[in-house]
Amino acid sequence: MSSFEIMQAPATGAHLIDASAGTGKTYTISGLVVRMLVEYRHPIEEILVVTFTEAAASDLKARIREMIVEAGLAFAGGQAKDGFIASLTEAASDHPAASRLLNSALQNFDEAPIFTIHGFCQRVLQDNFLECGLLLDSELITDQQAFVREIAEDYFRKKLYKTSLLFATYCLNRLLPEQLKKFLGAYYARDDIRIIPEVDGQELQREIEAAENDFTGIYESTISQWLLVRDEVPGILLADEGLNRKKYPLKSIPGWILLLDRLAAGAVPNLDLFDNFHKFTLSSLRQSMNKGCSPPEHRFFSQCDDLMKSRDAVVDLYELYIISLKSELFRYVRRELVRGREEGGRHSFDDLLKDLFLALRGEGGEELAASVRAGYRVALIDEFQDTDPVQYEIFKTIFSGPESLLLMIGDPKQAIYSFRGADIFAYIKAVREVKSRFTLGHNWRSVPGLITATNAFFAKHPRPFLFSEIPFEDARWPVEKDHQHLLLDGRQEEPFQMMLLERLAGDNPDKLLGKEVARKRILTWLVGEITRLLGAGAEGRATIGGASLSAGDIAVLVRTNNEARQTQKALAEAGVASVLHSSESLFASREAEELLLTLKALADPGDNRTLRAALATRIFGLDGYQLDHLNGDGEELSTWIEKFRSYHTRWKEHGFGGMFAFLLAGERVRPRLLRLAGGERSVTNILHLHEILHLAAVERKLGITGLCKYLAEAISDTGQGVPEEYQLRLESDAALVQIVTIHKSKGLQYPVVFCPYCWEGSRLKEIRNNKMVAGSNGFLYHDRSRGFELIMDIGSADLAISREAAFAEELAENLRLLYVALTRAVQRCYLFWGPFNGAETSALAYLLHHRKGAMRDDCAPDSFAILQTLADSEIAADVVGLVAAAGENIRVRTLAEDAPAFPVKPPDSVPLRECPEFSGFIDSGWKISSFSSLADKLRVPYLRRGFPAAGFNLPETEDEQERLGGRDENLPGSIAARGIANEPGEAYAVFPGAPGDRDDGVQFYRDIRNFPKGPGAGTFLHTLLENLDFTLTDTGARESWVRKYLVAAGYAPEWSPAVDSMLTQVLHTPLPGGRQNMHLAEITRKDRLDELEFYFPLAGFDVDALAALLSEEFGIRKARSVTDSSGCPERVNGFMKGYVDLMFCHDGRFYIVDWKSNHLGYGREDYSRAVLDQVMVHEMYVLQSLIYTVALHRYLERRLPGYDYEKHFGGVYYLFLRGVGYDSGQHYGIYHDVPDVKVVLKAARLLAAGQG
Repeated sequence: MSSFEIMQAPATGAHLIDASAGTGKTYTISGLVVRMLVEYRHPIEEILVVTFTEAAASDLKARIREMIVEAGLAFAGGQAKDGFIASLTEAASDHPAASRLLNSALQNFDEAPIFTIHGFCQRVLQDNFLECGLLLDSELITDQQAFVREIAEDYFRKKLYKTSLLFATYCLNRLLPEQLKKFLGAYYARDDIRIIPEVDGQELQREIEAAENDFTGIYESTISQWLLVRDEVPGILLADEGLNRKKYPLKSIPGWILLLDRLAAGAVPNLDLFDNFHKFTLSSLRQSMNKGCSPPEHRFFSQCDDLMKSRDAVVDLYELYIISLKSELFRYVRRELVRGREEGGRHSFDDLLKDLFLALRGEGGEELAASVRAGYRVALIDEFQDTDPVQYEIFKTIFSGPESLLLMIGDPKQAIYSFRGADIFAYIKAVREVKSRFTLGHNWRSVPGLITATNAFFAKHPRPFLFSEIPFEDARWPVEKDHQHLLLDGRQEEPFQMMLLERLAGDNPDKLLGKEVARKRILTWLVGEITRLLGAGAEGRATIGGASLSAGDIAVLVRTNNEARQTQKALAEAGVASVLHSSESLFASREAEELLLTLKALADPGDNRTLRAALATRIFGLDGYQLDHLNGDGEELSTWIEKFRSYHTRWKEHGFGGMFAFLLAGERVRPRLLRLAGGERSVTNILHLHEILHLAAVERKLGITGLCKYLAEAISDTGQGVPEEYQLRLESDAALVQIVTIHKSKGLQYPVVFCPYCWEGSRLKEIRNNKMVAGSNGFLYHDRSRGFELIMDIGSADLAISREAAFAEELAENLRLLYVALTRAVQRCYLFWGPFNGAETSALAYLLHHRKGAMRDDCAPDSFAILQTLADSEIAADVVGLVAAAGENIRVRTLAEDAPAFPVKPPDSVPLRECPEFSGFIDSGWKISSFSSLADKLRVPYLRRGFPAAGFNLPETEDEQERLGGRDENLPGSIAARGIANEPGEAYAVFPGAPGDRDDGVQFYRDIRNFPKGPGAGTFLHTLLENLDFTLTDTGARESWVRKYLVAAGYAPEWSPAVDSMLTQVLHTPLPGGRQNMHLAEITRKDRLDELEFYFPLAGFDVDALAALLSEEFGIRKARSVTDSSGCPERVNGFMKGYVDLMFCHDGRFYIVDWKSNHLGYGREDYSRAVLDQVMVHEMYVLQSLIYTVALHRYLERRLPGYDYEKHFGGVYYLFLRGVGYDSGQHYGIYHDVPDVKVVLKAARLLAAGQG
């Protein structure tokens, strides 16, 4: 390959540029952009740059802009410091023109098309949505894992609910939705994947039915026989002298008999016979006899043989049927995702690629390609090794014109993202199709000795990256660069440190070291070496370029998140602080689990079990003693319940974000967590979760129940391919030891790098008798004979061959991972190796211990057994062989049992400044207010005239559900039992509560008053009404829709009659106060607004003045003044915010509806107007009604021409859903009021201007 130079880059055509580690790929792209601007005069808007992550795109934008600025200064008369810019200025004849072009590029830089691949596809589709046949307003979702999970669950239900009980039982631990989702992995969206073998599930079902019947008959016959011969068989097995007692131990036979008894006691046939059932078969007995002895004879043993054969026949058919189901699952997921896209307007990132690919392939594709090509003269594709076939075809199709320049820049040696769909074989295909190929050969990152050592490491093997299409060429270093070396006590040591573990005196010399033993010894040495370096740095004895080595200069590269946690823990125990860079999901953290427990308790504060679980988390920090103390201290428990209820109320009023911020401050969560080990990590995760959940609640409009469900599902969905926004963030910006996964480290560099776990081998599951073992999802590989077609083998006759092909691809990626790890270091790299169990299939074993003839070209797994045969001295000899090839730049260090540890010198103490005192004023009166916040101010001070304060405890209302957590223990019966009296001392009788007997079966589920209570029920009923088409006349369709919503909300579908009956009453009961027989069933979608949000400004109104208005108009007497901290009457500034459940228009009049899911009792009279009048006053709903009326009045006053309150406002309805009805001329469950216009105007002036 030719060496690539920016100044000699071709102007047209398609070209590949191999950019090895540290060779300046980003610099090259930036230089190409500047050259295209100056030399070819392409506008910045016509130079397309595509990369693969948002972070990379941001970095490219910054670097390109910097180089444009630097070049602009050089052309304006400054001196070029950069060699390329100097060459460019020297070659350009018209410097003023070049300067103008560069300035123009800077002015229009916001229009620079620097995209991620998905961003590019989205832009093309948006600009050409008609040509692509797409909707303009499609919703783009960044993560469709939740939809995939739902589809997998739906598929599971559809398939298993129609099968036999025998098959369903067999699949319990083999075909669960979680396993199906894991099986789909990152490849469910790949249309080019082929599943083998192809099995006809329909044809199999007939065979399965016959085999099941045969098995069931033999099973029942066997059990019947056992019951008849139960006393005979044990004696035969115990007494036969010819049986080999190693295979049939006397002490084991009674246990087998017991297991057989338990099997016989089972209610239904079961394929999972116990492990030693075969001991009762004649075939097993024949194989277990001593020489010359005949097996004992009994018809039961032959019967067990028949049962085993029948069982194996069924299992074989089941396994084939499972294969057909898994294969069909891929097709089903694709169909459902397409349906969701077409019906719901939902598009994922994968859909963007597919849509553009299909548009380019379809009718008008050539015109579309030409149109896009006309907009971009140049296309620079960064990280090209991470493309997949679809992406490559898009680039190739669009930029294949003779006037276009397509530069595909990447390094196949660093293609390490197959788990998220990247495909090295797309790069290999490009290598075969694109004839022009260049390389960037100078490593600007590492010191020369480290470059030489790395060259020797990979050059040792004839095929260091396994595939011939990925060659290795020695990297070179620029002679003009002034390299800075790591010096210890003024001496430069070997930059590549090979840490070799040997078996110790107590280890078996013929066995490899166990993984855990190896990890423990490696960690001991790693911590010791890091503390040694840091100690030397603290004393000024370890320096780089004259600066002391610090913790931030050191990185530990790991493969897995578990390795990262173990390493961080080991460093912490030695007093070394570190920071974790990981792609691990935030939702896999302990903090996510604890926050879920907290949210559940906040959703239902009266549930002692969930409350205690939350208090036991580190968020609240109660220890075992404190939790136990709650059992005997009812007052303290009540205090916690009330506190959680207040948080619950705040959640409803201010949303999750505001509530949780208040909780964090009120419970002093941050200071407490920071005192714990790993506290920074915990605080970072908590704050990150806070942000993610707040966004989810806002964007998805999730209430309390919905957000709890969202978090629970996110926790269950953690796995590979975690979206970047859900990955763990850095817990500290301090210069600490960096612990980084190799995948995260790509593109980064560190002065000193430790690679302690690069010896891990293959993770592929084994196969037995050409069948997959439990937990295996098949073997994925590319078929070279079919143009690198992607194959998923889940049980073909060639399973062993498929496994070898999959292993070869896994090994090839592990070799690339090793390359990425070793090339992150600038001054020094540590690599650990030794005779470790599992390492025989590793990339290191492949590179270090290759023997001519010992490893087959097909790289079968058994070809790596050579490591097991090598003595420590032979392993060391192979490693030492590298030293000569590396020119003494590698040092091999044999690790003794205990590594030396050096205490890290603490930094010099820094004098603390005295904490200043805040003397300013914060106006706490300016806020966003709501009905609930005002009601809280007025609820205690202001009481209805003639009603006692003591003992008053209204039943749960919707807002009380939100505030009190939906507990119903204090609701034994009707509202009259609450102690509400017409006059002081006069109380109603207490009526019985819920029916004491639920044996009335179906009838119980027909009464909405029996429907579960609590915040979940209120949320469900609100959501139901919000999404219901009131005019729907097909009652069957509505009932089906209701059942679907019930199941989705976690309620039994048996509640459907009750809910449907409630809807009928709500929709068809005539509403008082409107046109005669007006009912909601008349209201169409275009005449209603659901969950209408409003804001209106407040002008410092006096809370006492509002109280006076309520007292005057609604008979609520004033108990005391509401004052602020200075003793002055409290005034409220800011905005009033709220949500109106429903606003509708009928016959030119506007109405407000508020749904109430309150449980007021089980009798009709519990929902009479007289009772509702009391509820409206005592729960301050009259205030809520007035606020809603003012909000609508102000809105209509500004938006409706000729608006007149008395003409256009029809009033407010409060519908208490459990009691709505009409009988004998009287309404039940319906409160209607049209506030007097004078009251409304007075309230509007009061709120807006601060005066009545």
